[in-house]
Amino acid sequence: MVSYLVQFLVFAFLGWIIDSSFCSVVNKKIMISGYFRGVPLCPIYGFGGILLLNTFALMNGQPGWVVVLVTTGLVIALEYVGGYVAEHFLGEKLWNYANDPINVNGYIGGFHSFLWLVLIGVLYRFGGSWAMQTVTFLNERLILSREWNVLILFAVVLFSLRLTLETKKKRLAI
Repeated sequence: MVSYLVQFLVFAFLGWIIDSSFCSVVNKKIMISGYFRGVPLCPIYGFGGILLLNTFALMNGQPGWVVVLVTTGLVIALEYVGGYVAEHFLGEKLWNYANDPINVNGYIGGFHSFLWLVLIGVLYRFGGSWAMQTVTFLNERLILSREWNVLILFAVVLFSLRLTLETKKKRLAI
């Protein structure tokens, strides 16, 4: 089993690139996204990447459209839970889709959910087999038990939470 930490870091970085690019285009100026100031990572994308790769692997052999729909539903649910946790436990509203015509409590919106569907469809179609080959390649070289993977990921989550609480004022400063 490939390290969840590797999956987390790769997808958190790729998510940072995508989110920064999207925000820059929408705002017509350079926008640097990220939850931690100066660190090119968006944690929600890291967790989404773990969910994505593992769902692709678990559903291997299923029709592609089923895999894409299920994975999209899981990623949208993660976005909802992430938004809820950030607001209710960290006291921050990190994204707000309340102005979207179709939204659920501002945590998820119809337009962004559609973008997730498209992105996951493209990833599955053009990168799904490559991703699985990469996971297999890493599995053969990173020999960690599932328990160690979970323990390492849990340590990263605790470290991230500590960093979040310690740097909240700096992060939210404009």
